[in-house]
Amino acid sequence: MYEDTVPDLSRRNYSGQVTIMDDYAGSVIRKLEEKGMFEDTLIIFCSDNGGDVLKSASNWPYRGDKGSYFEGGIKSAAFVAGKGIVKTHYRSNKMYHIADMFPTLVESVAGGSINHEIDGINIWESLSTGSVSPRNKFLITVDEDIPEDTTVAAIRSGPFKLIEGYPAFRKGLKTFGWYRASVNGFEDTTSPIPDPLTTQKYLFHLPSDPYEEVNLAFNPRFKFVVTYLSNQLEEYRKHSKPALWPEPDMNSDPQLARNHGFWSPGWC
Repeated sequence: MYEDTVPDLSRRNYSGQVTIMDDYAGSVIRKLEEKGMFEDTLIIFCSDNGGDVLKSASNWPYRGDKGSYFEGGIKSAAFVAGKGIVKTHYRSNKMYHIADMFPTLVESVAGGSINHEIDGINIWESLSTGSVSPRNKFLITVDEDIPEDTTVAAIRSGPFKLIEGYPAFRKGLKTFGWYRASVNGFEDTTSPIPDPLTTQKYLFHLPSDPYEEVNLAFNPRFKFVVTYLSNQLEEYRKHSKPALWPEPDMNSDPQLARNHGFWSPGWC
């Protein structure tokens, strides 16, 4: 597949995987139509994070790589279509978080209730009608348990995003630029990155700077914004719990017959 149009093997494989996923999605849609179920189906499709640029993905025009906390690493494409969606055929730039899908589906789609405190917000009204999102901020990460791996905290609040520390989940990751998709594989076309790798604080005003080209963290005009968001991160730190890193369990070895060739159980 794509042998004549995509010279780079990694990019060719990636393109083939996307095509096959698209074909399988189409098969599901056709089967729903065949069974008379399509008109009663709500379809939600989303990614979990940005693509890995070193493995031929591209998050262009957004900045960064999978594993970074720039928009290219955390902003994901998604769509919702089908039963219950009133406003259709438009592109939304509203703020949602993946944690919002749980209460939305339980409460507004399934008609259930949630009786304990959770991070997600029911966003069904906004999703289905295009009205204003009830979400205006979210914690991106507080990852400070293992300093040799990384020390980073990040938050989005209103139009601003603050990153404190190394802007990725591990210090070995250094792809913090802007990378176009290329049939020739990974091409580092970023020169220069506006912030050195030693920068420990980033503030972006995303409505005016969606591609994170201007770091406002050291601009005196935005000192109060940095202070405000830093204080919010400090509140999250007070309530955060250490990450759980269990010891390896060889019972999950895929070579064991009962595991049928897969690592199990796993987090993903």
